[in-house]
Amino acid sequence: MKKWVILFISLVVSACGGGSDDGPNPSPGGTIIGKGVVTGLVTDSSSGARLKDVNVSIGSRSTRTDAKGEFVLDVATEGTVVIAYKLENYADGFSNVKLGDEAVAIVTSLKKEGARQNYDPSTSTTIWQTTEAGPYAVTFAPNTLDTTDTNLKVSVTPLDPTKEAQALPGELVTSGALLMPLTFAEFSIYDSKGNKVNLKEGGKAFVELPIPVEMRSAYKIGEVVHCYSYNPLTGQWEDFVVGTVALSSVDGTTLVINAEIKHFSWYGAAPESNDCVDVYGQVVSAVDGKPLAGAHVEAFPGTSATTDSNGNFTVRTTPSQANSISASKTYTDTDGSVSGMPGAKVIEFGKLADIPLVGLVPKPCSSPISYDPQDPGTTDPVTLVIGNIGTVSYQIAATILRLGGDGSDLIFADIEEILPTGDVNDAAVLPSATIVVTGPNGFNVTLTEYVSGNYSTSTTITPGGRYTITVDIDQNGSIDGSGSVFAVGDISWVMPENASTVKNDDLVVSWSDSGATNSDYAALYWVSLTEDSFSDSAYYFGSDSQFTPRSLLNPESPLAPGNYMGSIWAFSGPSDIPVGEFDFSNNVTGSIVNGSFSSLGIVADETFGFTVVE
Repeated sequence: MKKWVILFISLVVSACGGGSDDGPNPSPGGTIIGKGVVTGLVTDSSSGARLKDVNVSIGSRSTRTDAKGEFVLDVATEGTVVIAYKLENYADGFSNVKLGDEAVAIVTSLKKEGARQNYDPSTSTTIWQTTEAGPYAVTFAPNTLDTTDTNLKVSVTPLDPTKEAQALPGELVTSGALLMPLTFAEFSIYDSKGNKVNLKEGGKAFVELPIPVEMRSAYKIGEVVHCYSYNPLTGQWEDFVVGTVALSSVDGTTLVINAEIKHFSWYGAAPESNDCVDVYGQVVSAVDGKPLAGAHVEAFPGTSATTDSNGNFTVRTTPSQANSISASKTYTDTDGSVSGMPGAKVIEFGKLADIPLVGLVPKPCSSPISYDPQDPGTTDPVTLVIGNIGTVSYQIAATILRLGGDGSDLIFADIEEILPTGDVNDAAVLPSATIVVTGPNGFNVTLTEYVSGNYSTSTTITPGGRYTITVDIDQNGSIDGSGSVFAVGDISWVMPENASTVKNDDLVVSWSDSGATNSDYAALYWVSLTEDSFSDSAYYFGSDSQFTPRSLLNPESPLAPGNYMGSIWAFSGPSDIPVGEFDFSNNVTGSIVNGSFSSLGIVADETFGFTVVE
């Protein structure tokens, strides 16, 4: 049997309400909590910091997270409900959950809100928030907002589902289709009193959502894409409209989805999947290895389910994208054998990431979800282990540094403890973690700790290959955080040639990247051209492998004559390279380990020179 133990957590929250001894034992010394109770943890989607004072509500019932980001909410009801999360300076978050005979555990993240920018509603204006994927934008027509206030603020909060799936509201399914996440953002307009404003009846606005770099090769200009908005009342992605692939109106180069919207909320492009697969598995406890009945299981993208009396589940996802499956279970730790606090409520949580779906039989997404004994996946189901690893959060920064192969490439990582405020706890005594990086052709290395919190190894990396990092923070066999990135290739200048002389009016700068032989490969490039006396310069940042340089001093003109030096930095994943006034989205996620996993390469000859003439 395959066993991917990717992530499990257990957290203790203050006790409330009684438990029941009926049904299967959830863990040694544990008793099941009754129906209508939701326990949970809310974290920052980027840093992983636990968020305190988050308002958590279901209908008219509400509570707030404590200093550890934890909450308990008793709504005494059954059926599907929408949980809303609100915290100042964060975009509103939502979870969909089905309540039954037992309590439900939720682990979720919130995304920091984009900067609030001024807007006069009597004007036509485009407002945008720039990320490494490009500008997320909204364009207003005059007098289309339902307000007389002229002192408005607009925030655009981008969300890249390839990195930040935990912060995306709801389940990406409709009544007859499974949706494949592409690109999303939350749009909010505030009046002078801080109240949210929306479009008038019949009003409209236009949004532009960049396609993540690693997905752009699959989309062409003019192609139509399904788009939806999230309805916080129903918990569904609704208001289907057709978006069109186009170039950004902000920078003229980024590939975006352009669509007309009728109201503001979470909004995104999510094409319908033609084929689906049903994934079969079992949830077991890390404490005693026994199956867990009544656990909540959720696929992303895909459907949710509850484990049966043997801990088995079936969920549906799409084979065409990276996916994950998470499971959660909550109970009262009657004798304190798990948490060390008799009577405390415990949440067990687990997550499988990048699940291999080879061998599962594709089927129409509109067909019923079922357990098919003839499906090869039934003979080799996944096993999701969930258990206890405490309440401390950590942040990791890991990098693959491409230095040309032959054993000279480097992988290094730095781990820090994160306080609930989001600050680094410099006084923390860090555990020795197990950090493993896997990749193509059976690649598997374990990083060596050389000082506390710092790890590295020398190795040979395949250009353009996808590599996954997993972190077991306390070496107990569980994986507490994971993420993946493409390794950048070997970069070489193509035009102009070194020491050549070129005319400025027809100069095109280009380069090659050996990683591009992988059709799924995605990288970004930071190219700088500087005149020897610093009299002029030009810069490029983007995913293309060429650009026409324009004078930094006069963007309407070509480069001024002179002798120029150039350099290229190639990177994939989050980066600290100073390439613009925007933040990169972290791509290592987990309930207690979050952070970045990136790849960086420099052109073999770090600098080269050429002469520009008129």
